[in-house]
Amino acid sequence: MFTNTNGPSDPVSYGGPFLAGVQFEVTAGGLWFEGYWWWVCPSGQPTAAQQFALWNVTGYGTGALIPGSAVTSGTLAAGHWNWVPIAAPLPLSVGTCYNACTGFSGSFPNTNGQFGSGGPYAGGITSGPLSAYSDYSGSLPTPYGTSQGVFGVAGTDPSASMPAQGSNSANFWMDLQVSETAPAGFGGPYRLWPNKYDAGPGTAADDSVNYVVATEVHLSQACSLDHIWYYSPAGTSQLARPG
Repeated sequence: MFTNTNGPSDPVSYGGPFLAGVQFEVTAGGLWFEGYWWWVCPSGQPTAAQQFALWNVTGYGTGALIPGSAVTSGTLAAGHWNWVPIAAPLPLSVGTCYNACTGFSGSFPNTNGQFGSGGPYAGGITSGPLSAYSDYSGSLPTPYGTSQGVFGVAGTDPSASMPAQGSNSANFWMDLQVSETAPAGFGGPYRLWPNKYDAGPGTAADDSVNYVVATEVHLSQACSLDHIWYYSPAGTSQLARPG
């Protein structure tokens, strides 16, 4: 999303642990998450190896770590976007809020006033089927009302703690890459909602009425059915039974 534009020349001077992330969604099915891009300023910013991770945002300030998304970079190059691929591409669910993030200790790139009303990205950022959300005051906010450009100071491991705070509608110059092409040799399994651990806000309904629920699917080639998945929001007292 950002990688055709260079980030700031000078970082924000900082000496403690820091987590930075960007929240996004894909607007089409069949998309694969391939890895992370991270801008390192020409000087004054750490270039040591650092960790990256991907989360499915499940609520205001909460999330589920996507298995297989955590990776540690090599030594980073100053004054460049740095590409950090994951071991194997991961399928993404359409219309689902994700948070691509990194953690480190020291100074970091930052540009305030980017994603809110009146900012250059008040409508979010769209690159094909990939969209970064705006801030909550913009026109493409996250489903859970959180800020865009998120940070945290709980540590340097983004797989242990998801950044979720906003500050001044900041762009922390975290980026990511997705592809419309499945990895070579991929033969399944296929899911309608891969790497999705939430059903979106306002989806829980719990009453004494009994329902029959289903999802209709169409297959374009012969497949075998391995699993049936059912999501039950927190707080529900009735669970579906196989029939």
